[in-house]
Amino acid sequence: MNREFLKNAGVPEDAIDKIMAENGKDIQAEKDKAAKTVNDLTEASKMILTCKTQAAELQKKAGEVPDPREKEKERFARSGGF
Repeated sequence: MNREFLKNAGVPEDAIDKIMAENGKDIQAEKDKAAKTVNDLTEASKMILTCKTQAAELQKKAGEVPDPREKEKERFARSGGF
């Protein structure tokens, strides 16, 4: 919305000032909401990255832990099976 449009529509100048002030408040409120959403998205992205990093570290550690089933297989093989 702009002043020219309102002026051409025959809206009095004092009413235009009030309309523009209210419109400015509405625009600022939407900008604030958008900024909060961007901030929330940034924080969520950081959390996702942290979780991915932690998951990769846990997977690496899990690969370092011996599989207990392997010991059973070895013991079974040494005992000659059934």
